[in-house]
Amino acid sequence: MIKVEQIITGVMAAATIATTVLSLNVNAAGNYTDTGYSFKVSTSSKYTDFREKLDDTLASIKVTSGDYVIARVYGKTGILGGKADCTYGIPKTVGVSSTYTFLPNTVYEDGYSYACLGLTSASGTSFTSAGVWSPDSV
Repeated sequence: MIKVEQIITGVMAAATIATTVLSLNVNAAGNYTDTGYSFKVSTSSKYTDFREKLDDTLASIKVTSGDYVIARVYGKTGILGGKADCTYGIPKTVGVSSTYTFLPNTVYEDGYSYACLGLTSASGTSFTSAGVWSPDSV
């Protein structure tokens, strides 16, 4: 009978430890709140402000007005310094939508601390694009 109690105690202890360890990352959310943008885009890139990138999740954008834009994700290490194109794969062409488009990137993996979006006109014409974006997603 003592062996059964020891086994049950051991299983309970292991379950408690596993639950504790697995729950440690539950609250580790990134910087996923939306920030608005509105500016004129053309064939040369216009950039959102840089925001801190906290994890390796996808960036996101929701275009609420304007025409189609080509979206790239850029990274940089600090307040000063140049930006690097960290778009993973083919840049996304994004139009007005009520849903988010997720943008694969390597900002976090490449060691950069901040991200921004670079937007260009997909049609080659100039227009004002507005919407919201986030460097991380849930």
